[in-house]
Amino acid sequence: MRIEYIDGFNLVGLKVRTKNVLELTPKTAKIAPLWDEFYRICGSLLSTSTHLYGAYTAYESDVSGEFDLVVSTDDLNLETLQTVLSLTEYSHESVKIEAGKYLIFSAKGKMPQTITQLWGEVWRYFNAYDCEHVRLYKTDFECYKSDSEVEIAIGIE
Repeated sequence: MRIEYIDGFNLVGLKVRTKNVLELTPKTAKIAPLWDEFYRICGSLLSTSTHLYGAYTAYESDVSGEFDLVVSTDDLNLETLQTVLSLTEYSHESVKIEAGKYLIFSAKGKMPQTITQLWGEVWRYFNAYDCEHVRLYKTDFECYKSDSEVEIAIGIE
């Protein structure tokens, strides 16, 4: 893991509001269906060099509260993305990743197991009694650099 200052940037993508407890069972999970819909709508338009993003925003409180997830890509221009996303039943929304200091966790491996394990690492780190950083709960994001490489950026003080 490393600390990095990230300039703010904007994303437009499909949005869902959920909370971690809902994601524990397939019947109430909203994140996997959101990604499935994104791939259904946008998959054929993506190149092999695309980066996919899962942006976490509008936190109600902490790890136990509700949050928004916006799924997006840097591979499509804003106009194309808005046109394509209007074809889905999900709402599409613009979200700003706040500029600031982020703690970056990285992993390589088969998805979605790797991202699930990496989130476990994030939660263990921030729940540790000797954790050196304070999580902001403003904007966090996943960046999928390839089909087997991902980074999670957590906003910190």
